[in-house]
Order: sequence, then C-alpha cells, then structure tokens
Amino acid sequence: MKLPQTFSLRRILIHIRALNPGTKRLILLSTVVIACFALVLPFINTRGRQAEQAAVTPKAVSTVSPLQSEVKEPLSAAPKALSLAAATSQTAGAPQPKALSARDFRPPLTGSELRGTSKTLIWWDVLGDYRLHPGVDLEASPGTKVSAAASGTVTELGTDPVYGKVLVLDHGGGWQTVYGQLDSIQVKLHATVKSGQLLALVGQPVGGEADMAPHLHYEILYNQQIVNGQRAS
Repeated sequence: MKLPQTFSLRRILIHIRALNPGTKRLILLSTVVIACFALVLPFINTRGRQAEQAAVTPKAVSTVSPLQSEVKEPLSAAPKALSLAAATSQTAGAPQPKALSARDFRPPLTGSELRGTSKTLIWWDVLGDYRLHPGVDLEASPGTKVSAAASGTVTELGTDPVYGKVLVLDHGGGWQTVYGQLDSIQVKLHATVKSGQLLALVGQPVGGEADMAPHLHYEILYNQQIVNGQRAS
C-alpha cells in the first residue's frame, strides 16, 4: 500500500516531466532559492533576538555624584576669595588720581585770541577753500615761550601742512593738547613733562595760517573732541 504523500509526489513529478525545458529550469531555480532561504532563516532570527537583548541590557550605573565628579579642588581653596577681597579693601583707601576737566589746563602763554573754533565752514585764504578751524589761535610774538598746559607725555612731534611744527601731549583719561606754529622745540618724543614746563617757542606762521599774525595754534581735546575756543568764526 502506497502512502498518499508518495502518490502526490509522483503525480507532481509526472506533471513536471511534461513541462517544457524553460519552465523546468524556472521551477528548479525557485526551488533552490526557497531551500536556501529556509536554511538561512534560523540564523537571521537568532541574530535578531541577540540584538534585541543587547538593546535592553541596562548600562552600569555610576555611584559617583555628578557634583563630586566636577569638584577638582578641596574646600580649603575658598579662603583665596577672602584674601582677594581683603587686598581690594586695602587698596580702596589709596588716593586715586584726580579726573581732569578743561579748567585744569593752564594757558600755554599770554596772548589775545585771534581766532577760535569755527562751528561752520570758514574761508582759508592760503588754502583757497572752506574748512573748519579747531582750537584757538593765540597772538604772540615769535620767540614767545610755550609751556605745557598740564602734565603729560609727548606722543607726537612733526610738521603739519596747515599748522607748521606741531607737538601733542597726552594727559591721560582721554585728554590731549595740541600746540602748533612752533619753533625751537625743547622736548623729545615720548618725554614726560610737567605742567608749566617749557615746550617750545612761537615761530613765524606757516602753512594754512601763513597769512595771519604770529600766534600759537592751541587745542584741548577730550576723546578726540575740541573743547576749547567754542565760538563761531
């Protein structure tokens, strides 16, 4: 007696033999692919389960507090701030340098004012155009002594095409004084001078002010802004 499975398999083989060669090759290829997939499937399932187990495995929990891990110095370092505060309190009582104002600058010489600071454009005969005039022009004979209006440092020495020989003092805190139309300059660049110290002598007017009477061109600046001779010309 033949089993039903054997009978069915024989009938399938008979039908396959009756097929054309192309169909037979397609059935054979499909059978091989299915068999390979059936062999590989168990391994795929096993790796998938291992990956799921690894994903849910909890990490080791650190017993160190985040605050403890960031502390790098012992609490004994705290007195440093106290010592700094003590040093600050000691220096707080030290005398501080006086803040300057325009009133603290002494006149560099005695002379009447020929021209002040122009607030609008004025005509310059020598230059042949309109422009502003900063500072003041103080009338003085050639050879008149020019003294420092306040203590400071010589930051510029040179010749300007408009104001002739020029000297600039820096007094700190944003304050500067400018002296032009000079002759026989008595100080050197970067020298420290005291209030009233001789800087130079008044020279013959040259450059853009050559048509004027002998004078000292003088400017007081605070943060690069003219603060003396504020009058319209």
